[in-house]
Amino acid sequence: MKLKTIIITLLLSTIAEFTIAQPAGGECNREQIEAKKIAFITDAVSLTVAEAQAFWPLYNELEAKRKELEEKRRSLFHSYIDNPEGKTDAEIAKIGDDLIALDLEEAKLSQTYHQKFRQVLSAEKVLLYYHAEKEFRHFLLRQLRARGMHE
Repeated sequence: MKLKTIIITLLLSTIAEFTIAQPAGGECNREQIEAKKIAFITDAVSLTVAEAQAFWPLYNELEAKRKELEEKRRSLFHSYIDNPEGKTDAEIAKIGDDLIALDLEEAKLSQTYHQKFRQVLSAEKVLLYYHAEKEFRHFLLRQLRARGMHE
C-alpha cells in the first residue's frame, strides 16, 4: 500500500511539474505560476511589507531544500523502476528505507521552518500560510483537470 502511495505521489508531482514547465497554448510558465503563488499567499495571509520581506527568503530556502529532497526521491524511485529485475530484496528494502528516511528529513525540515516562520509571523499567519499553500495546490489541480477536459 505504501509503495502505491509513493508511486501515485511521484506521478502526480511529475505530471504537475511537467505541466507547469510546459506551457500549452500560451498558458502560464513556471515563473508565472510562482508569481501567482506569491500573490495568492501574500493576499491570503495578508502579509505586510515587513512580514513579506522576512517571510519570502525563508520560504525560498525551504522550497530549495524541498526540491533537493524531491530530486533524491525521484532518483531513488528511478533506481528501482529502471531495473526492477536486477535488484535484490536487500537493495529494494534499502530503497524503501531511504524513501522513508527522506520523508522523515522533510518532516524535520517542516518543523525547522515552522519555527523560523513563527519568528517572523504570528501563529495565526503561519496557519493561514499553511492553508494558502494547500488552497493554491488545489487551485493548480483544478486548472490541470479543467485543461484535461478541454484538450
